[in-house]
Amino acid sequence: DARVAAVLDLTDRRVLLAGDVAGVVMLVSMTILRLFGPKPVSYGIRALLLGAMLHEAERPAESIECYLTATRVEPDNPMGWSGLGTGYAHVGDVDKAIAAFERSLALDPDVPNVHLGYGHVLKTRGDQPAALRAYRAAIALRPDFGEVYWSMANLKVFRFDDAEIATMERQPERDDPTESSGIHFRRAL
Repeated sequence: DARVAAVLDLTDRRVLLAGDVAGVVMLVSMTILRLFGPKPVSYGIRALLLGAMLHEAERPAESIECYLTATRVEPDNPMGWSGLGTGYAHVGDVDKAIAAFERSLALDPDVPNVHLGYGHVLKTRGDQPAALRAYRAAIALRPDFGEVYWSMANLKVFRFDDAEIATMERQPERDDPTESSGIHFRRAL
């Protein structure tokens, strides 16, 4: 039932924002049950999920601790490294964010969102050519990723080529891009 899901989502966010440790533990357990059913879930995945929840609750320092645990327990899971990169980016530790994103990409180079996050921290560091390469890698994997085009436009150090412009002009007309994606394309143009 969608109403029950909406209430749970609102409750989940309130529990996380309140910092109620027992409530957060229960929430992680419920989320694992919803996602995986009754089968066993590794400690690393539990830490990863808790890190994601804390990140969504705008508690980056605590999310970093969870992602560090996830990467220690499951060092070959690129999701843990990506989450860690995002956490470090949110607290302004750009060098650690870059290292974490690079580790995630070394483990799985086919995730457009990781290339996007990597591009963002490279841009923050001031390495615009490297940021542009990361953004283009994301587009190569997902040509309809409007946020990447918008991020590229914000670099203000290059001009889109004719093929990129044509791609952006076509995207908002398609039925499947999200409204957010369409807005990003329009802004990038």
